[in-house]
Amino acid sequence: MKPIATRPSPGIGWTLVWIAVIALQQGCSSMRSCRSGTDARGVACETLQARERLEFGMSRAVAMATLGSATVAAPWRTDLGSVPAEIQNPFDSQTIESALGESYEVVRFFVEVERVSKCPFLQGRIRFAPLIFFDDQLVGWKWSYVADLTGRPVEPEQMSSHFGVFCDQQRAEKQPQHVD
Repeated sequence: MKPIATRPSPGIGWTLVWIAVIALQQGCSSMRSCRSGTDARGVACETLQARERLEFGMSRAVAMATLGSATVAAPWRTDLGSVPAEIQNPFDSQTIESALGESYEVVRFFVEVERVSKCPFLQGRIRFAPLIFFDDQLVGWKWSYVADLTGRPVEPEQMSSHFGVFCDQQRAEKQPQHVD
């Protein structure tokens, strides 16, 4: 007697397709991995990726440990002006008051650090991301949440910091002077 050939059921075929799609997505997401390293860009990128592991209600200690801490050398020249030679994560912390009068802690972490090449001497930018805590529990990690809490837009200086005053002064000094 000949064995009867059978085809796999359609459910198994679709299951295998979904498994392949999920495996490809996982592989592609790892391709977005950070440039590793202990320099400013490596630490900033790893901090940005670590934010994806945050969960609402985490204790302050667990959330801070998830993002980690580091001190790195700034990627711009520091011998020509008053700019930071080192950058720390967490960068700083401040207390804000909500529109309802509640106190929240906002801890800023740097998630992007760059030396801007338009300036021949020094110029840089640091972009920050917040962790927002209420009663030592994580309640948010976006600037839009800070704006919602306070009832006003977040100031650009709170979200990022730019360096390059010395460079701007040099450009002003090089402009031709008018003689009367």
